[in-house]
Amino acid sequence: MQKLQAIIIALVLLGACATENEPETTVILAQYPHYENFETLAVAATAIVRAEILDERTEYLNIPFVINSIRVTEVFDGTVDVGDILEVSQMRDLHGRLHFEIDADLVLFLSSLDNFATPAGLLNPYQAAFQISPADELVALSPQSDLTILLADLRIIVE
Repeated sequence: MQKLQAIIIALVLLGACATENEPETTVILAQYPHYENFETLAVAATAIVRAEILDERTEYLNIPFVINSIRVTEVFDGTVDVGDILEVSQMRDLHGRLHFEIDADLVLFLSSLDNFATPAGLLNPYQAAFQISPADELVALSPQSDLTILLADLRIIVE
């Protein structure tokens, strides 16, 4: 027990020795619902769209958010239209945040509380963003996703 107390005291003292010039690191951990399959993911989504990533910016709303503008190129489900420009936000410092490449062609499962008047969020950063493979299979951007499906099967699910 005394050894544990000594280690804790040493760690506290080491932390106190940090200088003011050292950059502060913020790591945000969040817990999202896990979806067992595409059917449950689709039911939870406000909109399911295929979209082109247009740009990225950072905004500060108490914590920093990355906001991507997207152009909807196909609507699988939801009240948006092809050609609509939507915004998708993610917490910038979120552990596991996805980085969208500009001009990427993605399928996104979105959640919006106000019919897209403000930036939407991904239902789950691990399970709600997909690239389309040459074989028309949706491939998750996150290696932590356990969902795969063919694009044609997604179209059937949302009918």
